[in-house]
Amino acid sequence: MRKLTPVQQEVIDLMKQGWELGSDSTIDGKCWIQKGGLGKGGEAKTVKYGTINTLGYLGYIKVASSDFPTTHWQLKGEKPTGKEVLTKTDPLHGDNFSHPSYGMISFSRGQGSSATLFGSSIKHRNTIRVTISHAERHMNSGTEYIFDRDRIVEALMSPTQFADAITGMNTSGVPITIQFTEKDGTIEKPEFINKREAFEKEFTARVKGINDRMSETIEKAKDKKAPQWLVKDLEITKGWFESNIPYLAEQFDEQMDKSVTEAKAEVEAYVSGIIQQTGLEALNDMRPQLTDGQSKEGK
Repeated sequence: MRKLTPVQQEVIDLMKQGWELGSDSTIDGKCWIQKGGLGKGGEAKTVKYGTINTLGYLGYIKVASSDFPTTHWQLKGEKPTGKEVLTKTDPLHGDNFSHPSYGMISFSRGQGSSATLFGSSIKHRNTIRVTISHAERHMNSGTEYIFDRDRIVEALMSPTQFADAITGMNTSGVPITIQFTEKDGTIEKPEFINKREAFEKEFTARVKGINDRMSETIEKAKDKKAPQWLVKDLEITKGWFESNIPYLAEQFDEQMDKSVTEAKAEVEAYVSGIIQQTGLEALNDMRPQLTDGQSKEGK
């Protein structure tokens, strides 16, 4: 690394002594270094943006946390502090605190165009979105509030994958489709792999391999002057194989389509029944209230 200027070296030395470096990203923003931590009331010194940029470029410092509009910096290689940091203080609206360990997780339902999900053989119109974010603790008049900040990771799951994830504790894991990370930004969706087409190609290739092997065996039998009845039986078996296997595969494919359709109908009927039953039970629970209301009106 190149030699630092006296000003740059002073910033590094002060940070080693416990001073904290911060930058403000607003229009009239500033950079400063403060003894005991930002917003703690200690002695403060102004630092130029160029100094921070240079120290970051040279690898001396890195971002510790970012809570708009304030960015906290720390020495590279330094472990995150175990104490929370006061990022903003306001006598009227309360104080904001952050820490590298503070985070939030949220789940939301999504509907729309078909989504390709890792680990699933079909496209999904209904998905579960999982978002993990940095978090900030806000204290105002003795009341604590937790707010999410910058996203760390965002991913999609099918309803089945989500159910498996929350019910299958201590397992090897459940596939999830990552859409965004703090490091990589937005990530493109995976290419859809049609499992049926892939299976058909593999099946066709294996059938061809078996058929070719049978042809080679017949030719070898003829060259070795094997009994005619053996050669004839092999040719009949080969003919049956060529004629019937593709037909059986086609029938199997059609039956799978029917089975999938029937399964979907059963699931839809089950869900509709549950919704209807739940609605009837809710109305039944409300009946005493409705009766009381009618009685009061009658009086």
